[in-house]
Amino acid sequence: MQRLFKTVKGSITVLVTLILVPTIFFTGFMVDLARIKLYGNQAVMTADNYGETVLTQYDNLLKELYGLFAVTQDDKALNNLDKLQGYVSSSFDPAQNNISWEHFEEVQDYLGMNTLDGFMPYQDADITLEKEFIPESHLSNHAVLDTQIGDFMKFRIAQGLLDDGTELIDNISQIQNKENDGKALDKKLELDNEVEELLKIAQKYYLELKDIKAYPDYIDGINDAYMLCDAGFEEIINSDAYMHYRDYVLADENEINAALEKRSHNEEDEENAVELTEEETALLQIYDNYINDTEARKDKLSDQMDAYILLIEDAKKTVPINVTNYPDKIRDLKEYGDQMNAKKETIQTLEAELKGILNSQDITDSLKKGIEEQLKKVDELFSQLELYPQIASYIDENDTAQNRSYDSETDDIIECEKKQKESLLEGKDYEEELASPLDVNKWKKFEDVVEYATLYNSLEKTFEGEGDDSSAKSKKKEAEELTEKQQNELKENETTTARDIPEEFGYGNRGVGGTFKIKDLISSAADLFKINSFKNVANKLLLKVYTVEYDFGMFSSRTTNVKETEAKAQSLTGYEMNRRLNYLYQAELEYLLGGSNSSSDNLNVARNKILAVRSICNYTSTYSIPEINSAIVSISASAYVINPILGLTVENALRCTVATAETVADWKYLTEGKKVILTKNKIQDMNALSVFEGLLGLDVQTVEQDKGMDYDQYLKIMLIFLTTSDQLTQRTGNLIELNVNAAQIKLQEDDTLTELNFKLDNAYTAVNASCSVKLGFVVMPDQFAKQVIDGGTYQSLTEFEKNGYKFTVTRGY
Repeated sequence: MQRLFKTVKGSITVLVTLILVPTIFFTGFMVDLARIKLYGNQAVMTADNYGETVLTQYDNLLKELYGLFAVTQDDKALNNLDKLQGYVSSSFDPAQNNISWEHFEEVQDYLGMNTLDGFMPYQDADITLEKEFIPESHLSNHAVLDTQIGDFMKFRIAQGLLDDGTELIDNISQIQNKENDGKALDKKLELDNEVEELLKIAQKYYLELKDIKAYPDYIDGINDAYMLCDAGFEEIINSDAYMHYRDYVLADENEINAALEKRSHNEEDEENAVELTEEETALLQIYDNYINDTEARKDKLSDQMDAYILLIEDAKKTVPINVTNYPDKIRDLKEYGDQMNAKKETIQTLEAELKGILNSQDITDSLKKGIEEQLKKVDELFSQLELYPQIASYIDENDTAQNRSYDSETDDIIECEKKQKESLLEGKDYEEELASPLDVNKWKKFEDVVEYATLYNSLEKTFEGEGDDSSAKSKKKEAEELTEKQQNELKENETTTARDIPEEFGYGNRGVGGTFKIKDLISSAADLFKINSFKNVANKLLLKVYTVEYDFGMFSSRTTNVKETEAKAQSLTGYEMNRRLNYLYQAELEYLLGGSNSSSDNLNVARNKILAVRSICNYTSTYSIPEINSAIVSISASAYVINPILGLTVENALRCTVATAETVADWKYLTEGKKVILTKNKIQDMNALSVFEGLLGLDVQTVEQDKGMDYDQYLKIMLIFLTTSDQLTQRTGNLIELNVNAAQIKLQEDDTLTELNFKLDNAYTAVNASCSVKLGFVVMPDQFAKQVIDGGTYQSLTEFEKNGYKFTVTRGY
C-alpha cells in the first residue's frame, strides 16, 4: 500500500501542468485579442482625430467672405495634412513624438513635452493614415451648398424678413394671386389682338365695298362721256372748219384744178381774160375757204373727234372702279368677307377660353367684372360679322354678269363713235342709229337692302371720320401714339459698367436680353409664373427663401451704392461691396435672375421680368380704379354705338396706354430708389397720371407716396417666383466662385479674371479618414503556441496575426 502511494506522488504537478497549457494558451490568446480590440478603439479615435484635423484646414477666404466651409485648395495647406499624419499616428506611441512645430519647440521643451515615457502598449503597431474626400461633398453639389447656406441663414432669416417688413410677405402672397390675373389678361390680350386684326380686315373690306358702291356713278360717268362725245361731234359737224373741209372733200378735184388754171391765166393775162362760170366761181370759193381755214384739215378734225371718243375710253378705265378691275374687287371683297368669318370663329374660341378662365380661377374681382362687360360687346359683334360675306355674295350674284354686259355695251358705244368719225371724215353723214346709253338701273345696289346699308354706314363712319365718333377715334390714335412713345423710352438695352463673365468659364448663356413691349410682357408673364413649380412644397420653398435672403445679403444689384448720401452697402459677413470683391458689381443679383454672361442682358431680363409683373398689376388697375375705368368706358361708348369692332379697339388702346405709361413711370421710380405699390386701387397710387390725364380728360391732384416695395424687393420676389431652385443655387455658386477668385488675386477695379484657381467642384466639405493598423501577438509566445496546437490551427492563428485592420470615419462641416 505504501508503495502504491509512493507511485502517485507528483501527479498534482502533472495535472496542474496539463491544465496550465490550455489555460495559458487561451488566456494569452484572449489577452492579445483584448489588446487588439483596444487598439482598434484607438485606431477609430485616431481616424476621427485625423478627419477633424483635415477639416481644420478650411478655406479661410471662403469662410470670411461667405460664411461657407470647405477644405482649402491650397497646395501648401494640403501638404501640411500629409505631414500631420505622423503627428496624429503618434497617439499609439506618444514617446515617438518626433514632430514638433517650429513655433512650439520652445514651449514643448519648457513643458517637457518632447520626451515621454511609460507604458506604451501599441508602440510596435504598424499604423497607416489615409484621407479621401467624398466625391459628392463639394460645394458645386446643390444639396451641399443649399445646406450650408441654410445653416448660415437659419438664425439670420428672421432678421432679414423683418428688415423687408410685413408688406413684402403680403406682396409675396399677392404675387401668387397675380398668376391667375396674368392668365386672364394673357387670353384677353390674345382676343384683343384678333379684334385689332379684325378691324384691319374690316378696313380693307370697306375700301373694296366703297369702290363697288361707286359703280353706278361709274356708269353715269361713261354715259356723261358719251353725251359729251355726241355733243362734241355735233359741234364739229356744225363748225366752219368742218364745213370747209367737207365741201372741199366732196368737190371734184379736176374741176377745181381747171378753175384754178383759168383764174391763174386771167391773172397773168388780163387783156385776154376769160369769164368764169358760176360753177367755177363756186369751186374756187370752196378751194379758197379750205386753203384759208387751217383748221379744216383731216388730221386736225380727226384729232378732235378722237379726243371726244377718248372721253368714253377714259371713262371706261376710270378708277377706283371699272369694268376691268371689278372682278378683282369682288374677288377681294369675298376673300375679306371669308377672313372676317374665320376671325369670328377664332374670337369665339378665345372668348370661350377666357370665360373658362374667369369662371375657374381666382381672379381679381374688378378685373373679372371689367372683362365680362367687354365680352358682352364681343357677343354683339358676332351677329354683325355674318353680314360681311353675305354682302359680297349678294353683289357677286346680282352684278357680276351685269358688269360683263356693261363692258360689251361700252365697247359698242366706242365702236359706233369711231364709225361715225370715219363717215364724217369722208364728208358723209352717219346714217346708222347711234348706240343707246348704258342703263344704270340694271345695276343692283347692295345698299337697297337695309341691313347691308346699315353696316356700310357703320363702316363709313368707322373709317372716314364722320359723325360723333370722331372724338373716340382721335383718342384711339392719340393713345396708340402715346403707347409707342412710352415704349420707346425703354426700347434701348440697359447700359452698365459691370463686367461680363468670360464665356470660357462656361457659366451663363448669351443673347437673353429683350426690349420693352407691354403686350408681350403681359403675354409672357403667365409662362414665367409656371417656373415656380414647387410653390406648394413648403420645405423646398423655405430653402429657396434662405438662398434668396443669403444672396441679397452677399451680392450687389443695379441700385447698390447709387445714393452717395447713404453708407456703403456691406455683406452679411461685414465686407463692403465694391468692384474688387464683387466681380459683377451692380449686376450680381440680376445675373441670378437672367443667367447670361452679359451683364447688360441680365439687367434687361431683370427689368423686363419686373415690368411683366408691373404690367399685369397696372393693366388690372385700369379696371379697379373707378376714375380711370369710368373715363375709358365713357370715351369708348360712342365708338361702340358706331361699330362694336371700333368700340373694342378704342377701349383696348386706352387701357393699354394707361398700363404702359404707368409701367414706364414705375420703372423710373424703382431705378431712382423709390417705392412702387404692387396693387394700385386708388388714383393717388398712380405714378404716370400727368402722362395720360389729358387723354382721359382727368383732373386729379396727387401727392408722391412712400409706400410699396423698392427695386431690390421686387427683384427678390422675382427670384423667388421666376427661377427654379436649381437655377438659383447654381448661379449663387457661380458668383461665389467668381468673387473668391477675385479676392485671391486681389483683383483691381479695372481688371478682369482670365482663369479660375478656386473652384466649387474642388471645394470639398466632407472626408473619409482611415486608420489601418497591424499588431502582432505579445502575451502568447509564438513557440509555445507552435508546441501546444496542431499545425492547421497554428497556421490559422498566424494568418489571423498577420491581418491588418482598417477603420474609417466620415467627418464633414
